[in-house]
Amino acid sequence: MDEEIFKGDLQEIFDLAHSSSLQRADVKDEDKEFLRSQREDRGESSMAGIDLVTAKKVEKQVERGTRLKRLREREDSDIARLTERAEIPSQSSSSSSSPVSTTSSPARGSRSQRKKLKTVAIDLREGS
Repeated sequence: MDEEIFKGDLQEIFDLAHSSSLQRADVKDEDKEFLRSQREDRGESSMAGIDLVTAKKVEKQVERGTRLKRLREREDSDIARLTERAEIPSQSSSSSSSPVSTTSSPARGSRSQRKKLKTVAIDLREGS
């Protein structure tokens, strides 16, 4: 029981200001205001300034998130652009050996080049 009372009063035990410091004329108003805030609510009042280390970490996290968002958007647009241009060889045996194109692609090459292009487009879609 006594230990609980001690723990409850622990914050007030370490009040280093003189009991009459608020009545003294030679104490600045700014200091009196600080003492009042310390005595009223010790949890919210603090002598420390802004935590620069934490503020910098938060700023870096925000920047990283913004960069990742831009990167994802750019990757999505690249994937869309590549899949539009990709030439996919015909799968049916009855059709001719000419590839089926989703758009009129300027990339005309050998069959192996078209197959590589299809593989790249598929790999990009699976990576997102």
